[in-house]
Amino acid sequence: MKKFFVIALLACIAIGIKAEKTKILVVSLKTNTTVEFILSESPTVKFLKDSIKIASTTLSGQYAYDNVRNLHFEEKDLTGIQGTQVSENTLRIIYAGTNKYVIAGLKTNDNVRLFNLSGQVLKTPEAQDGAVTISLQDLATGAYIINVAGKHAFKVTKK
Repeated sequence: MKKFFVIALLACIAIGIKAEKTKILVVSLKTNTTVEFILSESPTVKFLKDSIKIASTTLSGQYAYDNVRNLHFEEKDLTGIQGTQVSENTLRIIYAGTNKYVIAGLKTNDNVRLFNLSGQVLKTPEAQDGAVTISLQDLATGAYIINVAGKHAFKVTKK
């Protein structure tokens, strides 16, 4: 009888669990590359004279108008319960909390470098399975630039 109640309780808990949707800003570039900003907060988008600037408190990027095909928001289930479809041309910048960023969707020869605002290379982590984790934990409070394959640059901050 105890087993029945335990199984019933677990079933009720499983039914009550809802997958949380995460807001994502998707930038589709004309080079057939997609950049996904996976954030815990909605980013701001500024339309400048010759480019679009996307910024939040932890991450920002800027793209020339003539390089952007599409810009839109999506909500995705990132819990892994349903799995997400990601094409091989999707570059994902994920704020992993505690001053860590995960860059996923890297191609074989893509290099990732972390710069300070003076242009000094601080880190060049090696990608494993198409992803790399960059921690700002050991760095001073401030702004930094993550450069991916010399094509994409993202401003990140440590508070």
